[in-house]
Amino acid sequence: MNTNTTLDKFGFTLVYHKNHHFGFNIHEKGDFYLSKLSLSRLVEASIMSIQPTKEKVDFVMINRYTYNLLKVLAKIEELLESKNELWIAIDGYAGAGKTTLANQLGLILNAQVFHTDDFFKKPVMDTNKPLSQYGSNIDYEKIKETIFKPVRLKQPIQYQPFDFKTHKHSSFIEIPHQPIHIFEGAFVLHPYMRKSYDLKVFYHKPLFKQYKDIFKRNGFKRLWKFITKWIPNERRYVKDLGIMHQCDLIIQS
Repeated sequence: MNTNTTLDKFGFTLVYHKNHHFGFNIHEKGDFYLSKLSLSRLVEASIMSIQPTKEKVDFVMINRYTYNLLKVLAKIEELLESKNELWIAIDGYAGAGKTTLANQLGLILNAQVFHTDDFFKKPVMDTNKPLSQYGSNIDYEKIKETIFKPVRLKQPIQYQPFDFKTHKHSSFIEIPHQPIHIFEGAFVLHPYMRKSYDLKVFYHKPLFKQYKDIFKRNGFKRLWKFITKWIPNERRYVKDLGIMHQCDLIIQS
């Protein structure tokens, strides 16, 4: 990167795309923009590297995941030009990369990051409430009390995340208040959740690739649970409630 530049932001222009890898020139104008600070944090975290080319134009090669990260980060920075506080939702299909994306954004932006998986409970459906069939394993009331309320009051967050290995709640964790709040996970755009997100992102993933990657990550026993229960449930939720149509950004795994 040219350290002598006086620009506050750098533009990324796509110049190469093959086999899920993307090449960008970095200069004053581009398809999307990132600040010096975010760009330096991306490099410091070894998420990407900047390479000078023979033509003296800064160039970067990234994979699809980092490409998605840059697109979301650029949109967040655009919103921060007019807002001091942001709520960001990242919904999507299992195994798409929601948690990784949220955690990387949290690192770069020094943001609070919350996960719907931390609020897992025994599924309960109320026949008098049709919406309860979607994400019936998420404790929405607990989320309202332990996340949304303290954030509104600008207080630290304290709660016990659910541990899927032990099927018990872990020890209390505390998350200091920050002006950027990221909530990720399946059902995060459920009507029972917060409705006024500043940015809604959906992470899409083809069904067969879901099966393949979940098998690699969790093994066949867990995959079968996903195939017979979790994946049909989440896809029905996305279709029935028109989740993707609500989103500002749809990114592909």
